[in-house]
Amino acid sequence: MTAGGLWYCSYMISYLDISPEYAGSLIGISSTLSGLTGFITPMIVGALTDKKPTFGQWRIIFAMTIVLLIASAIVYQLFATADKQNWEDECHAKRSSRYRSYLRHIFRIRTKETEKDLEKNE
Repeated sequence: MTAGGLWYCSYMISYLDISPEYAGSLIGISSTLSGLTGFITPMIVGALTDKKPTFGQWRIIFAMTIVLLIASAIVYQLFATADKQNWEDECHAKRSSRYRSYLRHIFRIRTKETEKDLEKNE
């Protein structure tokens, strides 16, 4: 493992700490939001350096980057927690299993449970 890959393990485990059942969904949502910067950043840089790219314009771009990084670090330090969230409680588990059964019924997804139910009905 390279030194650059060590940071990946440290924050990826946070998703499992917060909610083991929904870690995949949380990773998907956060990756989508972070991927949007790949579209937004070139548009901002293009708008600021459209006519004549000068050192002053690039200073603005780098200053914006620094401010955003510091602000996100402060927000993370103030509000982030690794405590297990209430998404994992028993009541929510019942609701989510009911929701999953509705989705299986709507999309006709067969599982071992639905196969047993079908055999009982026949």
